[in-house]
Amino acid sequence: MKIDSPINDAMSKVLESDRMILRPWLFPEDREAFFAIYREPEVTEFLPTIRRLATSAESLGDFFGQKLRTLRERGNGLDWWAMIDRETGEAIGSIILQNLPDNAGNLTEEIEIGWHSRRDCWGRGYVTEAARVILEYGFKTLQLPIIYAVIHPDNRNSIRVTERLGMRSMGITERYYGQELRLFAIETGTNATETEYPSTS
Repeated sequence: MKIDSPINDAMSKVLESDRMILRPWLFPEDREAFFAIYREPEVTEFLPTIRRLATSAESLGDFFGQKLRTLRERGNGLDWWAMIDRETGEAIGSIILQNLPDNAGNLTEEIEIGWHSRRDCWGRGYVTEAARVILEYGFKTLQLPIIYAVIHPDNRNSIRVTERLGMRSMGITERYYGQELRLFAIETGTNATETEYPSTS
């Protein structure tokens, strides 16, 4: 579904890569395009909360509209970006920078990068391309010292993305999302062996 880039304060966080424009999702404007991505069972295989909500564009859009309003009110530059294909103008996925929630849903100080893409775009390098732009934004613009990723152990596609990004595997963690997940990290200006990482227990 083709969606237009908005002309509003979200433009301050519009980023670009060779094949994509990355701009913050807006609701309710984008809910049909958002739903078109997350209604695919393969996309939500490891996303139980989104899978439960993806019964309609309205229910999914209402939930994420509130979630992103709350995220942006913090004013820390974190967001969910729509991955817009330059050639087609279509939204093909999401690239995410946000606080990791603990098992009770409380936000921690750790920042995660995340990604989801349309099934027909898998294996074409879009996620890795978008993630590199968001990592650069996180390190250079937001001055984050370290960024994490948490991934279901069976999600081989996402694990391969972390490898292409040069993220370091930190083992298994049970600290986030009420799940047992693999933890990855990438840092700026600090040797990985000297970085104090959160406990994985």
